[in-house]
Amino acid sequence: MRILPEALKRIRESKMTPANFIEVFEGLALVAGQLGQDALAVNLDYQDPTDVVAQDDLIPVITLFLRRATLSTTNAKAEENNPQCEAVTDRGMEI
Repeated sequence: MRILPEALKRIRESKMTPANFIEVFEGLALVAGQLGQDALAVNLDYQDPTDVVAQDDLIPVITLFLRRATLSTTNAKAEENNPQCEAVTDRGMEI
């Protein structure tokens, strides 16, 4: 198996900046809000239709995923007891 060299070249030559990632997340938030979704993702797939690939070739795919924050149980209770308390989100990864 190998990672398709042409795909790696596309990533290497990409002009993606942190500002571009922010724009993608802002777009996902807008669409998620319009659709009433709690989560939304977009895939950046680096295979081009003109690529000549072998059966075992691997293609890089970058997934940008946006999900609604969840309050931990302890933070939710603290918020109930103290309305001035700032809620802290649970930063656990969901797979």
